[in-house]
Amino acid sequence: MLWPLLVQLILQQATTGGSTCKPAYNVTDFIQVAGIQFCAVVEIGQGFCSIFAEMRNDPTAGDLIPGSLVELYLGTCSCQTMKQWEFCSRPLRNLRPYECSFQEKGEDFTTHKSRVHRRLCDLTVMAEINSCNCRKKLSQRTLYPIEGFPTCYRNPLPGSVCSTHSVCGVYGCSARTVLGLTVVKCDENCFGGQPFCEEPGLLSSLPVVVTSIWSNWTCILNDDFFEISESICLEKDLTSPAFDCLGPRSLCCPGNYDECFCEVTVSLGEMKATRFIIKGYPQTSLYWQRKMKLKLIDNKLNIMDGFADDMIANKKRKNKKYSFIRKIKEFYN
Repeated sequence: MLWPLLVQLILQQATTGGSTCKPAYNVTDFIQVAGIQFCAVVEIGQGFCSIFAEMRNDPTAGDLIPGSLVELYLGTCSCQTMKQWEFCSRPLRNLRPYECSFQEKGEDFTTHKSRVHRRLCDLTVMAEINSCNCRKKLSQRTLYPIEGFPTCYRNPLPGSVCSTHSVCGVYGCSARTVLGLTVVKCDENCFGGQPFCEEPGLLSSLPVVVTSIWSNWTCILNDDFFEISESICLEKDLTSPAFDCLGPRSLCCPGNYDECFCEVTVSLGEMKATRFIIKGYPQTSLYWQRKMKLKLIDNKLNIMDGFADDMIANKKRKNKKYSFIRKIKEFYN
């Protein structure tokens, strides 16, 4: 079932001091934990494209079967702007250049142009790229910026995705909201039976195949209060490093911990998932106990603190809450 998979990817949304002025479509919580996903870019007319995260049951499948995936709407933007985006990390772009950008090969046009383009995309990294121009209008309708991703949307959601310039073309389209996110489904009985009722078999619309997997977790720090573990992305031979592992999703956090966070980082040599589990909070009623605990934590986190600095520097995050090492140290202060 794909709905539990989707639920596991979405964190509980945080409250913001009772403010009544909030973004109508906020994908921040999903994007923070998404990492690399399958994406579908759908041309909808007037030079605009909509982008979806395709949540598939089987990442190794070369065919898309109705009911085997969920299409999660991540916004709309000028197609020309999307063609300038970098969808993946540099190592992955070097290995799979065609699948990491919204560009088409010459053979894509041997018959006629595809309306749907499937690629790999690191959604968490893409959240930091230059935003679309939401001042443009689509079919004379106002576009609004999405919170947490550099795209736009039309009000009201979810219905606007299926209205004028529908992502399903001329075929039936239905959209609903699941945990605050818009999920779209086109008529399964349409021509070709493809997810967006597109012409089947065109090169740019073929599903991307991923066979790499995450290694077993290696615990690098563990005490009464927190645990830090790491997993490496590997080719299917389990020996060579890979850079296209899908976001660790439900494989990251065990169900018996409420406070668990994951972050994926990429260097030129490897792709790594780091898991931070908060087990409890220290008692700091006595001054000397607190000072001793802080010294112990500081000593244990020296190397990890450097890792956190690298993590922030490499990704150039605008929002430092991704650094869970910082969070852990705050708990002890």
